[in-house]
Amino acid sequence: MLKRRRPPTIAAALFGALAIAVAALAQPLTHLADPANAPVSRWDSESASLDAELRARLVAPDPSNAPANFVAAAFETTDRAAKVRYLVAARVASPQEKLYLAALGLACAVPVHPQPEGCASVDRLADWARRDDSNGLPTLLLADRARQRGEREAMVAYLEQAAATRTFDDYGDRAGVVLWDYVFAAPVAAAPEVKARWVTGRTYAAMAGSDWTFALRNTCIAAIARTDAWSAACARVGEAMGARAATLYARRLGDAALERNGSAEQKRAAAERLAATNALVARCSAARLAIEQDLDSTDPLVRKKAVDAGHRWIDALAQVGETGTCERLRDALPPG
Repeated sequence: MLKRRRPPTIAAALFGALAIAVAALAQPLTHLADPANAPVSRWDSESASLDAELRARLVAPDPSNAPANFVAAAFETTDRAAKVRYLVAARVASPQEKLYLAALGLACAVPVHPQPEGCASVDRLADWARRDDSNGLPTLLLADRARQRGEREAMVAYLEQAAATRTFDDYGDRAGVVLWDYVFAAPVAAAPEVKARWVTGRTYAAMAGSDWTFALRNTCIAAIARTDAWSAACARVGEAMGARAATLYARRLGDAALERNGSAEQKRAAAERLAATNALVARCSAARLAIEQDLDSTDPLVRKKAVDAGHRWIDALAQVGETGTCERLRDALPPG
């Protein structure tokens, strides 16, 4: 399991960053999950050096060190076989951690030929679904796989099963804890604010770049002929995902699926919920932007407080997910 340095309560974590967040709400809002909108930082050069040094340290991580292998996999964007190999090592070293289970399932869900050895030897997607049966995301991926094989009855059954689950979660918002603990423990020459900025950037890049979204788009949103049973199942998945997904991006995709497949009344409800989710994204992004800006401050005390706030933010994401973190921040702030 992940080792986490947690504050006493989530409320304490969020209120710790509240002063920074409130100040941010008067500033222009930026959705930082979009890399194109990431602000230029005074630490960009130092972050690039840190990135290079960490990559060099992780060329051949110890197979028994699950976090190191997960971080190595996060660096790997071109060699899928290497990425899978690192994730298999993390999964074996820490078999109870759902972050590694999901990351491996997602890596193996991408249709490539030939499949990497770590994917061909075990059905990683089915393994994830079996071990995480309250999570609709792996079941949704199984539905898309059935669609690709022309197994429509199985696809609809998987969609119905996914709609009945408690959440939809790729656990990407738990990656920040692994990244934070690894980089702050690593013997690398970088200031805390550089490390903090590297972690927050890597965490949100991972959350924005998850590979699962093709399953919902292809199965329930793309303009293809669907039977009534198929559309009804997609509407139920969209309703469930829009209400219960762990990330705001997943909630927005769920509402898009509901708008594509639901009744007129459901489409109106989905549009209203989507507007509320977009407002939550804006408010939460503003708070995170304020932390990023203070990491760039010329005042060392401001930077130190921003590092502490960033740590609390990452920890809150790991405990209650992006949606839970942003909802608690919203509820703690005055209206407006």
